[in-house]
Amino acid sequence: MDYWEAIRARAKELQSDGCSRVTSMYLDCCLEHDIYYRTGKTLNGKEISREEADKIFRECMQSRSIFKVFSKGTTKLC
Repeated sequence: MDYWEAIRARAKELQSDGCSRVTSMYLDCCLEHDIYYRTGKTLNGKEISREEADKIFRECMQSRSIFKVFSKGTTKLC
């Protein structure tokens, strides 16, 4: 199982539905962010702050954007 498959599986356990009004391109980013917010931990159990989770979420969305780092990304979606 790769990382994103593990994210999807854990999000399903938590009954996460991701973010509202986002394209499927960002769904995995939203699920990962939701896990971090709900549990306060990464998949491997490391504690993570909301600030760190927001930063990772923004970077995830930027990496999937056609604009890459020039994309502003927003943590207001979830």
